[in-house]
Amino acid sequence: MGKTTYLISILLLAFVIIGVTFFLGLNNSSNNDASIKLGTPVTGQSGSDSSSSGITLAELAKHNTENDCWVGFQGKAYDITSWLPKHPINTILPNCGTAKEFEDAFTKKHGTSKVSLFMKVATYMGDIQDKGNLQ
Repeated sequence: MGKTTYLISILLLAFVIIGVTFFLGLNNSSNNDASIKLGTPVTGQSGSDSSSSGITLAELAKHNTENDCWVGFQGKAYDITSWLPKHPINTILPNCGTAKEFEDAFTKKHGTSKVSLFMKVATYMGDIQDKGNLQ
């Protein structure tokens, strides 16, 4: 029984270490998502159409094709072109170049369950200048 008890103790310790490591990894992941949700631009990711005053809805509307798809979400512009081949394109493509329309369609389909994934796959391009017109 001594060897069995020792083996069980080692296995339990290993599971505890793995569990703590996993938990800390998830905790770091949520902290990263929070900073992205706040719209902190990553150096070098600002779009060429953005200016110090932000991206207008007219500029956003220019990016409305399968090869150049920007959308507005929570007052910020994101390039999601690289995500289109990984998602049913017909559900996103009609909303490329839009802010309110994309956000409404996204929220209707996913609620808040996919916001974290969206923030990971989307490239932040800048704040939308015309925030007052999104309502």
